[in-house]
Amino acid sequence: MNEARPIQAIDAAVGIAVEDTKGDAVLSARERVGLYFAVGLGAGAVIALQIDIMRVFAVGSWAHFGSLVVSLAMLGFGLTSAVMTVAKDWFSRYWRSAATVALGLFGPLAVGANLYVQQLGFNAIFIVSDPAQKWKLLQMFLAELAPFLAGAVFLGCVFLKSNRTFGRVYFADLAGAGLCGLIFLAAMYVFVPANLIAAPLALWLAACLAWALGPGGRVALIPYVLAGALAFGGHFALAPAFGLKTLAVNDYKGVSYARKFPDAKRVYESASPFGYLEAYSSSYLHFAPGLSDNAGFNLPAMPVNAYLGLYIDSDGPIGIMRDLTDKETAYFRFLPMVYPYIIKSAPKTFITQFGGGISTEVALHSGARDVTIAEGNRAVLEAFRSDVIRNFTGDILSKVRVIDYEGRHFLAHTDERFDVIDLSLADSVGLSNPGGFAIVEKFSYTKEAMETYMRALAPGGVLSVTLWNKEEPPKSVLKLYATMAAAAREVDPAHLADSFFVSSMYLSTATVLYKNGGFTPDEIEKLRAHTHDMSFDEIYSPGFVYDSSQTDATLDGYVEQIFAGAAGGPPAPGSSAGADASAPAD
Repeated sequence: MNEARPIQAIDAAVGIAVEDTKGDAVLSARERVGLYFAVGLGAGAVIALQIDIMRVFAVGSWAHFGSLVVSLAMLGFGLTSAVMTVAKDWFSRYWRSAATVALGLFGPLAVGANLYVQQLGFNAIFIVSDPAQKWKLLQMFLAELAPFLAGAVFLGCVFLKSNRTFGRVYFADLAGAGLCGLIFLAAMYVFVPANLIAAPLALWLAACLAWALGPGGRVALIPYVLAGALAFGGHFALAPAFGLKTLAVNDYKGVSYARKFPDAKRVYESASPFGYLEAYSSSYLHFAPGLSDNAGFNLPAMPVNAYLGLYIDSDGPIGIMRDLTDKETAYFRFLPMVYPYIIKSAPKTFITQFGGGISTEVALHSGARDVTIAEGNRAVLEAFRSDVIRNFTGDILSKVRVIDYEGRHFLAHTDERFDVIDLSLADSVGLSNPGGFAIVEKFSYTKEAMETYMRALAPGGVLSVTLWNKEEPPKSVLKLYATMAAAAREVDPAHLADSFFVSSMYLSTATVLYKNGGFTPDEIEKLRAHTHDMSFDEIYSPGFVYDSSQTDATLDGYVEQIFAGAAGGPPAPGSSAGADASAPAD
């Protein structure tokens, strides 16, 4: 029996049936151990490749392409199952050969697919206006499908020949996928997204070794070594040699703009499961969210080189403000985040999301006696503790109390009450992402979150929310107004009309102030005076009278602007289009 093993391995490599075609494969104890490890590591490599492609999409394009990756993997296994069902007899006879070849192809196909996709130049923004993008999307789909087909064939062949030991093989599959997922999580701290494919490749090579020392036979070792050299060499050596991109970042992602600045310099980089963080310095980086136009007339000099741009998965920038001199801090008065400090003296302040630290700087330089910040992304906090950013900001984290998880959760479970709670432009876009975060959730802006913030206010405390107001027609800001009003109706309906003050700057930012117990007339006068001095627009204040005479014309204008000339658009006001022509007149 032992003498026949080498012959069986050679026969299997060339496709000769050596097992019972109707039952389990005839394997020794050593081969079964090798099979279990190969299945676990192979399944882990497939899972790791899925996460790797998701990360590549998140950094290079947009995170919601992750659903595409899941569909790729599921389609690969579905197609393989259908083919193997139709050709069951062939796969039963040549299962060992098919599994050996499929496993060997997985790594080179994964590298080749990634390199091909990164050179395509697919841009999701133009998918409607540019027909070529649809073909590029199809090419991307088919290319990324290839390695999943190979992985599915390998696992499918093993399951096909494991009827009586199916439970053990399936356990190896699930256990391997789970454990390798944890290994990949650790790898995200080691490799930047452009090289993260090294993790699934390493798991794949380990699966190849286990298979070659088990059912595949040692005759497969040399081909597997060559395949590994091709895969790793293709990504780490051939791609740089030929100038091929291993991760192409969309031109419309924030970091692409920063990289094109003549004096751009990356001063910080970190990779982790919390995201791929990059910080750039450049004299072209300006981040003054909602800055009053009057600042240019009233300040002798604007702060120079005052910001670093922080990018998370290529999105941003999130402005990191340097430690300003006393003379430069007059700049803060012209930012909308200063509003609550117009009426609150020496408040106890809570910043619900630290972000780049601008709201924190405003609080520290506006007389806040105590400042607590919360930041759910620990990679951001680590960035601010790095030498470069710590020195740039004057070690801002040492000046505040730090909560290293979501501010909403902290406020929901603390007995502390705060005079000012701030949620202002913590990220680069607030609620203004395409689709209003229908895909990427922002739980900081929900009705329940607003209720939590309002209930955490001390008597007379102020909740301040500032976000971008650059949409035309406006959507996110109107959603914020409705959400905060609904939350206030639950928390304190008796003072609803007196609890809000809203200002905005056209196509810039909008700020909503909510005061626990309602604003006093003196506070309203102070807020109005500041709004006037900054040339902001007062949108709402207690006693505001709504004039509905222009509402219909304004909304009709938006409808005309969006749907004019579009087939299937709504009929113009007063149009009889769509009416039943046969209906009798009144």
